[in-house]
Parts: sequence; C-alpha cells; structure tokens
Amino acid sequence: MNYTVEKFNLGEYNFDYAHWSHPYVNKKKFTLEDIQTQTTYLNKGDIVIDIGAFSGDTPILYANAVGKEGKIISFEANPHAYEVLEVNSKLNEHLNIVPINKAVTEKPGKYTFHYSDQGFCNGGFAEEIDRGVGATGHVVPLEVEGVNLTDWLEENLLKKDWDKISFIKIDTEGYDYKILRSNKELFKQIRPILEVELYPALSIREVKEFYKVLKEIGYEVFQQHNGRDCSLNSLTLSLGEQDFIRIFQNIKSGEDIVAYPKEKIPKDKLKQPMKISLIQPSRNNLKYLKWSYDSIRKNQGNHEVEICVADDFSDKDGTWEWCQEMMEKDSLFKAIRNEGPTRLGHTILYDTLVNDVATNDICMIYHADMYLCPSALDAIEKHLKEKTIVSLTRIEPPLHPDGPEKLLEDFGIEPEEFDEERLLEYVEYGLYQPQRRAETTEGIFAPWAFWKKDFQEIGGHDAIFAPQSKEDTDIFNRFHLNGIKFVQTWEGFVYHMTCRGSRFADGATRNPNGEVFMKNRETDEWLKQNQKSTREFIRKWGHFCKHDALMKPIVPPKYNIGFVLSNTTTQLLESLEPWCSTIYTDGDFIGYKKTEQSKTSFDLSNKIRILESAKTNDILIEIDGKTFTQEDFHIIQQLPEILQDSGEAGEFELGNLKIKINSLKEHQNKLIINKSYEEI
Repeated sequence: MNYTVEKFNLGEYNFDYAHWSHPYVNKKKFTLEDIQTQTTYLNKGDIVIDIGAFSGDTPILYANAVGKEGKIISFEANPHAYEVLEVNSKLNEHLNIVPINKAVTEKPGKYTFHYSDQGFCNGGFAEEIDRGVGATGHVVPLEVEGVNLTDWLEENLLKKDWDKISFIKIDTEGYDYKILRSNKELFKQIRPILEVELYPALSIREVKEFYKVLKEIGYEVFQQHNGRDCSLNSLTLSLGEQDFIRIFQNIKSGEDIVAYPKEKIPKDKLKQPMKISLIQPSRNNLKYLKWSYDSIRKNQGNHEVEICVADDFSDKDGTWEWCQEMMEKDSLFKAIRNEGPTRLGHTILYDTLVNDVATNDICMIYHADMYLCPSALDAIEKHLKEKTIVSLTRIEPPLHPDGPEKLLEDFGIEPEEFDEERLLEYVEYGLYQPQRRAETTEGIFAPWAFWKKDFQEIGGHDAIFAPQSKEDTDIFNRFHLNGIKFVQTWEGFVYHMTCRGSRFADGATRNPNGEVFMKNRETDEWLKQNQKSTREFIRKWGHFCKHDALMKPIVPPKYNIGFVLSNTTTQLLESLEPWCSTIYTDGDFIGYKKTEQSKTSFDLSNKIRILESAKTNDILIEIDGKTFTQEDFHIIQQLPEILQDSGEAGEFELGNLKIKINSLKEHQNKLIINKSYEEI
C-alpha cells in the first residue's frame, strides 16, 4: 500500500499522518481549529467509536481531543483503507487509536461489500448500494467480516469503561440506520453523541425508519452548520420528521446529522412542541370518536395535542359517559355537553370549544370520523404561518365523486374493518404520488388549522347557520376578505370515513362486490336545515355559495339592492326576497312575513315594505310579476357579477327587468364581522 507521511505541529498537538496515495483520495489537511472543534464535545479520557474510519483522518482528530488517557476504537471494513489506518495508529503511539479490520453489521458473519473502483476506495454493505449500481458506481465486490457492535463491546471492552463512550461516528454508505436499529439497547444505556452520515440513496421508508429509531432510543436530531463540528453551538434547532426527510431529499454528498441524548441538550436547542387544540363536536358516533382519539394519541409525534370534544346531546351510545371517563385518564382531553333536548349543532359548538374550552393559540376543526396519519401535525407546523389557515389532505373511500382536494382509496368504512397497516404503507411509501397535485395547493377543506386570534377577530362562525350547513363557506368567505391565506398541504393526511355525522340518514355499506355506497342519502332533517341555511346565506351575501374546486372562496360584490315588485304573488315574494336588501311590494306580505320570520335571523319587517315607501337603495330593480320568467330569475341570481361588469351608474333593461344604478358601492367587507351586515 502506497502512502506518504506528513508531520503536523499544531500548538500542543503533534502527530504524523500517512496520506493514502490513491488517485481518488484527496490529501488530508489538518488545522488547530479542526482539533479545537472536537474538544467542544470531547473530553480527555473519553472513548470514541469511529465506524467507517477509512484511512484515519477522523480518528486522528478524535485522538488528539481525548488525549492519551482516551481511546479511539476505529472500525474499517475495507482492507486496503485499513492498511493505512493501521499505519496511522502505529505512527502515533502516543495517541490511543485501536484499528479493527471489520465491518459493523446487524449480525456477525461474512458479507459482500460493494466498492466504487478496483482500488477499493469507497464502498459499503447496504441494500442501498445495490440499488444504486450505475448511479453510484459501486460495482466491485469484496468479502469482509462483520460484527455486531454490542457483541464486540461485550467481548472486548470492560463494562466499567462503557460509560466513557461519549461519541460514536457512523459513516457506512447507507447502512447507518441498521447499525442504530440493531444496537438500540446499547444506545439507551451508554447515551453517546451520534454523528451519522446522510446517504442520498435511502428510500423515504428507510429515512422514516432512520428517524423513528433515533426517537425510540430517546435522541434529538440536529443538522450541522459546519462539517465535523458536533458542538451544540454549531447545530440547528432539533429537527422534526418532515425537516429530517426534507434534509435527506436535498442533501449534498458527505453531509451529516448529529443526534444528542435528549437529557443532555440545552433547552434553547430543543424545538418546542407545537401546542394545538383539536375541535371535535360529536353526536351518537362514539365508536368513530374512540377510533379517532386512538389515532391522534398514536400519531401526534412530538406535538402537544389537546382534544376538545363537544357532545351534542348524544342519547344512544354512551358518548358522554366515555368523555367523562377520558377526562379522568387524559389531562389533555376536555369535553363539554349540550344537555339538550335540542341539538346546538356544529356551528355553535365549534365556537364554544374554541373560545371557552381550548387553551392553545392554534386550533384545528377536526371531525370525529377522521384518523390522524403520522407526520400530519408536522405538516401543519411547517405551513401555519401568520394570517394562514392550513388544511390537511383527506383520504376517503369512494363514496362521493372524486375531487382535486382529496385522494380516493378504500381503507375501510367502519373501525372494525379499518386497514391501518395498508393506509400507513400508502402514506409512508408515497403510493399517493400519482394523484398528488403539489407540495401545497391554495384551498381549504376540513380538517383545517388556524390561529385562534384570526378566528376570534372575525367573530368565529355565524350563528344564523346553526345547527349547521353553509357555516363553512360563510366563515371561509370572511377569512378571505380579512386577508387570510389558505394552504392545503399534500405532506399531511387524514383518513376520513365520511358520512358519520348528522347529514346522512343511514351511513355507508358495501354491495356483494365489496363496493361502497350510501344506504340512504341526506336525512330529511338535514335537507330542511340546508334549505334554511341556503336562504340565510343568500340574504347575507347576495349570491349562492361560490368557490373553486379546492374551496377557495369566490366573493362577488355585495350591493345594496332594492326590488320594486308589482303584481306580486306569495310564491314570487318567497323566491325573490332573499336576493335583495329591501323589497317594495304591492302584495299582501303580512302572511309571508309572519310565516318566514320564524325561519330567519334577518328583520323582515324592515326588509319588506309597501310599494309606495321611499326608496333609498343604491340599486333599484323594477319587476313585474305578470311578465317575470325563469330567465329573469336566472339574471337575479347572477346580479352581483352583472352589476360589477356594468361598471357605472345609469339605467338599462335586462330581460324583463328594469335596472337603475345610483351607486355601485360595495359592502362585502361589512360582512367580515358577524352581524355587521344588518346595516346593509
């Protein structure tokens, strides 16, 4: 083996170094600063384990830092690199470098390593190497001997010295996480700092396994600002799983991460857990609530999750009794109950939970029939910035038509048949990628996370839509008008069984072929409520619910419109009244007003006036009941857009309608705060 020896005199540190004369190996350079860097996390007398020591550059640095009282145990599988490593240990007998020509493997035995060239410069044993043939060029095989690290220490290092192992470096071309996995009990016991190579050929599954193992043994993961500087002052804040994956997906060759035992980390280096309150109204769907709860606690990661449940007068399945039990067992489980007998509904209970129960600054509207997938909350944390609402992406069985905001995959329609393992494979292995739109899209759908202050600033949900229906579109409109940005992340998911609330009469089932379908559609109660809420929405906004495919609101102008209605009928009055600010009529509206007032929060006595009343609206539209057609009604429904396009004051006819524009003043911003629209 060819090498050249160079002497280094770096202050108090003096050593010789054998440079391997290999065409693919750069000559090593050492500075005083290089050694001083090691002393920020290594002490005199420490034992260091260097797995993948190569020709000896890192053992030399570690050995100078720990002094002659310490020891560097240096594993190198490559017999050619080992020869130079052995030379460097003999050249520096004042430094205690122990070279070992073995690979560290999960189990002892003979293994075939793959190298990048006939000179056996760079290589390793890993499935990832095999997968990378052609891309990495690791095509030259060589048989080596492997040992398990724990077994080797049991045989070769006194137990009393195990506590001296302060640092372990692992650089094994993708095999690193398997070494960690097969020695978990060792790392739980001795608690060294770990420096681990980022190997780009790892799959997402392996990267997640990597992170999972480090978390299982009680380590926090950091990215290095500077190579080979594992001191805490050179590290980032601790990394969550999503950040860890992101680093792997964007790394450059030779980058490393450092993992510190959690108990040894200063608080200023720990990433503080996101505190979030999940808002869950529920009624008579206990088994889904339990299923959802289990998923949250299983997959919440490092985040502190407060679960806030509102039992809306459940009277069949013991929901409230279970809630009471959970409040005793789980300090972060909180519940309230509507004692009934009338339902309050989601609209009111959402706000009660947010305002009166939730203690965190971040909340998330979260249905009781949703399974929280791993890393979902990491995605929320990543994207929830100021003036932003973040939605997770729903995975659903194909009960409803496909849409650009969700993924259709059947993992079960009941907790009893839920295929958790297959769902997790679907998410963790990225099997959804063919359907993925982007990292994020601009839209909003449940579940959606928000800052409580943004919610309270606009007054939360509008109670006119209670118990539910159209409350989402209304509040999304108001968020939009108030400058809130909507982000749907395709990095975080929930599985939504769907159709387990009060909207549907009889849920979902399967036909003999296993295909899912709705047994019955919407309940009569819900259809009646939806009709009522739709009319309230039109009264408030002046249009039907408008949004794009991802639920991003489309908010046409709100104008002060008066209908001047002659030759009216009760049926025509009923159809037209919601679409204007004021209606002037020659008909007998007393009976309609008496019937309709109980169905609306708007003051019809002020809204419906006799034909001869003074007309003060910005826009007046004359309508003759005798000539009014369905086409005219269609024009009424499109009035905000038509008037916006008209662009100026004046008079014109459209169909059978006579339109007079005195002003095109827009009033939609008055709708941001609840009840402020009453003056329009």
